[in-house]
Amino acid sequence: MEYRVVRGKEIVQVSELSPNLPQISVLAVVQLKTQLNELLRAATVLRNSQRYRVVFCLDTESPKLFDEMNAQCADAGFETVPFSIPDGIPPGWHEVGWKRSLRAWFFSRVFSAILEPSAWGLIARWFVGLRGDAEDTYAEANHFTLCWSNELEQTHKAVSLLSRIKPRLVLVGEDGTGGNAAIVALAQEHGIQTLIIPYEYSQKKQILMSVGLRFPLRPTSPFDRLLASRFPKWVHTRDDGVEILRMPAVIALAREYQRLAPVNPWTVHGGIANKIAVESEIMRQHYSGEGLPDEKLAYTGALASDDMYRMMKSDAASALAFDRGSKRDPGKTHILCAIPPDYVDHPSAKCEFKSFCELADFWIDSLLAIPNAEVVFQTHPGIGKKDAEYVRSRVNVTDDNISSLIPRCDVLVTSVSSIIRLAIICRKPVVNYDVYNFAYRDYLEAPGVMAVTDKGKFQAAIQGLSADSAFYSATVASQIKDGSGWGVLDGQSADRFLKLSASMSAR
Repeated sequence: MEYRVVRGKEIVQVSELSPNLPQISVLAVVQLKTQLNELLRAATVLRNSQRYRVVFCLDTESPKLFDEMNAQCADAGFETVPFSIPDGIPPGWHEVGWKRSLRAWFFSRVFSAILEPSAWGLIARWFVGLRGDAEDTYAEANHFTLCWSNELEQTHKAVSLLSRIKPRLVLVGEDGTGGNAAIVALAQEHGIQTLIIPYEYSQKKQILMSVGLRFPLRPTSPFDRLLASRFPKWVHTRDDGVEILRMPAVIALAREYQRLAPVNPWTVHGGIANKIAVESEIMRQHYSGEGLPDEKLAYTGALASDDMYRMMKSDAASALAFDRGSKRDPGKTHILCAIPPDYVDHPSAKCEFKSFCELADFWIDSLLAIPNAEVVFQTHPGIGKKDAEYVRSRVNVTDDNISSLIPRCDVLVTSVSSIIRLAIICRKPVVNYDVYNFAYRDYLEAPGVMAVTDKGKFQAAIQGLSADSAFYSATVASQIKDGSGWGVLDGQSADRFLKLSASMSAR
């Protein structure tokens, strides 16, 4: 059997499915704007196969963010739904499942009893292990009951959503502590598989820096002690010996007792999703190093690499530059600059700049001063509205998809961004300015990536790649020699992704 993947005016024949079969419902869950581009890319591939109907669930409490993501989905021609219960009535036990409903009812009664300043309260506290100072326990118990109710509401929303959409496959950007655990868990219980479409490249160090000392393990807190003793996976001992928690104990405990907790809270994809779409051997090694099991890893390649493949097929100058390892135009350097979001005031940042505007001015002025250079500016998807407006007040900013921009550039200038992977695949040297000095090691050994940490080295790196043709050629040569581990441009990632989706949505 065969089906057709429609790519613009190009029609590609792919085996395995038939376009005459009924469409399969797929639910794509989005929580962050940074997740949306990759999920839209995956949804478009599924829709173009003519076998799938994809509905986007926009899981955000921000009306502004909802409107922005809703508009982007609408422009791409996809339906959207909010993560809510339309009629406001929680689903019944027959919809949630009697085991989950019974467990929720039982623990709701137990934890409500914790608040009782009576013998029943003492018994309830003893039952769940909250032994200690009664006054401390009572103070935190109020917060815990709110967290419990919130997680229970998440479950009810997930049941309502799944019953309306009836998907046979769920796509998410992540399944760890930042993901929608209720949708993933309820999908599993109903025999619906979940596939992660990764949108970033981060390690445990980034999580540790984000957490910092916000959630120290407090020996005086009965909830902290309970979490550490019953669920020690939530505790991490820092190099300085301080024990910290991934999140407040009252939230983690609510998730544990409602069976919504990840397997590993200290990695982005540490939840219970069935598969993650792996784009390269380097990323497979990364996920394995983060503790993900081998059976969760499914190689597809990056869907964005197919976009770059098609771009070079239609643009002779880009294809020739790729084949020769040269610049597009002799005597000119095409620079793509992706300006990062504002972390100047982040607790872990050690930044040379006092404000984002000062940072942006330096980047823009440095690039515009390069002779014989043509610079295209883009902003990171996570950049704030005011910051984006400021950049646009200085220079023209393109909204074109990054996968169409990278093949047309000679050099990428960015700051510890996941798009560096695409540049390596496309044989484009990268100036990776760790402008906030977070000291991430993600790309330190990546071929053709120049890691810089101060203004002078930043300007020198751009000047070198622009003016020194021998240096530029040697940098590209390293990517040709060692870059295949970061991915390949074979135009087959969509085929592999569709086959994986077909196997996961089959019943």
